Amino acid sequence: MAKNKRQGRPPQPQHSKKSSRSRQDKRQRLVTPNTDRQLTRVASVPLVGSLAILTTAMSRLLDARIAFRFSIVVAGAMLATGRRTAASWFRRAGVRDDWDRFYELLQSIGKNATSMILWLSR
Repeated sequence: MAKNKRQGRPPQPQHSKKSSRSRQDKRQRLVTPNTDRQLTRVASVPLVGSLAILTTAMSRLLDARIAFRFSIVVAGAMLATGRRTAASWFRRAGVRDDWDRFYELLQSIGKNATSMILWLSR
């Protein structure tokens, strides 16, 4: 049998075992609700006219608990300038501390995109 040849390089250093819990542990923070959290109920510039009617009809295809956020995101997307990312839409719409809920809305829109797009063809 052939012997293993030694390589010219020393072995890679290994990480040491953790002796204490991470200081970045978020479990305790997620268990306790934040009473100072400001929720967004309406856009800073609400939609009007036929665009408001269209977004209301499209939002009926979403879960009722998150449907009201759809018009807020659409208003922010129309007002956003510069890099058109979801974060810039939320800033322009006046979203406060509940950003995570609006990202969940975008995930839900992605799942229901084919049924929601039918409203645009009418």
